[in-house]
Amino acid sequence: EKNVILQLFGNKPESFKKALKIIDFSRFKGIDINFGCPAHKVTKTGSGAALMDNIKVAKEIIKITLDNSPIPVSIKIRSQVKNTSAIDFVKYIKDLPISALMIHGRSLKQGFTGEIDIQMIKKVKQLLPNIPVLANGGINTPEQAKEILEKTNTDGIGIARGAWGNPFIFKQIKQYFKKGKYIPKKEKQIKKTAIQHAKYFLKYSNDLEALRKQLIQYFKGQKNASELRQKIINIKNLDELKNI
Repeated sequence: EKNVILQLFGNKPESFKKALKIIDFSRFKGIDINFGCPAHKVTKTGSGAALMDNIKVAKEIIKITLDNSPIPVSIKIRSQVKNTSAIDFVKYIKDLPISALMIHGRSLKQGFTGEIDIQMIKKVKQLLPNIPVLANGGINTPEQAKEILEKTNTDGIGIARGAWGNPFIFKQIKQYFKKGKYIPKKEKQIKKTAIQHAKYFLKYSNDLEALRKQLIQYFKGQKNASELRQKIINIKNLDELKNI
């Protein structure tokens, strides 16, 4: 695939240096350092969003990555961790020549729920007028994409959970920005895409067990979603999915 960014996370500068020696840079368009993940299994090791609180080590990791990567280096952060805000973090590292920054507008404590801190995202963009800043978090519709861009003056957006079971969102956002409207997804299209997703997945896996949670997302909000969820959670192969 084109334009793939490789994301790294960890808490030791020397580990990043080792990783950068074995990466095939020809396969990627950039390296992204993850200072945004709120998952407990990641933060309990001092990695992900927790590393924002270890600001000196975080900066050292960014420096090492910049020094050892021939391709652009970006970072992803959160609006707030325990003792460090996104503003504190950006002020400390903004002298480094990163290529872009994505900010998730929720705190570490919020995880993936709650209101987005629009003002925090806006202030981070004001601190970094000369590099692309991408707003992330709670973007599930084209309308939300437009609203957050207008309110924060950021250069772009990051879609994460908004694409779960909804790969149509990217095309819909482009349509909405260009024409002020977009084509709603239809049931037939949803089913066809879910099956295609499963086919792609089976190129790398023997069964669909690990994809079940993703497939359920395709039918979220439908009238018969609960019934479909109970069926999908037990499927193992493509025929079983097609027969639902």
